[in-house]
Amino acid sequence: MITSGSEDIRKMKHAVRVDDKATFIEIAEDSTSIPMRFVLFTTGKIILIWIISLHYEIYWTGLGSVYSSWYVFALIWEVIADFDDPVNGMWVIKGVPHEWIKEANTKQRVSDRFFEWLIAKITAP
Repeated sequence: MITSGSEDIRKMKHAVRVDDKATFIEIAEDSTSIPMRFVLFTTGKIILIWIISLHYEIYWTGLGSVYSSWYVFALIWEVIADFDDPVNGMWVIKGVPHEWIKEANTKQRVSDRFFEWLIAKITAP
């Protein structure tokens, strides 16, 4: 999934360079399917519950195991979400005309919308 996502990012960058709006919009509108997200989320939760339920002799070993596993799953989830949002994610494609972004049917991630709302609240007079 990550390999195909990075290939899509390369194709969209090329489409921007050669001014191929149709290819950019076609790839930008693709997203990870809901069943695939459900499988990833459920698998991650099952593994985390299993790791939490293990008996650890030392408290810090258990805390480290649970935290590091949670961190890896959260990181994977964010990488997948970034591939679904080529304009606002970590791997931002620069130089995309604003008309293309408006025309593409993409949604900003919930976390990005939350942080934008939070920053607007903090900076508002």
